[in-house]
Amino acid sequence: MKDTDKFLTDFPKAETPYDFWMDILIKVLIVFGVFILLLMWQYMYLKWLEIKEKWRRDPRSEEEGESGLN
Repeated sequence: MKDTDKFLTDFPKAETPYDFWMDILIKVLIVFGVFILLLMWQYMYLKWLEIKEKWRRDPRSEEEGESGLN
């Protein structure tokens, strides 16, 4: 038996259909989790740009008004 033959037959196999579907479920959850993390990063980055732009226009926040600096 050559080494390449051993490599081709040495993969771990799912013993039951349950293992097969759990493997697919775990992969789907990982992809979904990465997608959610990317959406959260994009939202936080856009919020940061919005806050940065607001501070560039007016260093005083609009909520504080005039009394915030006194």
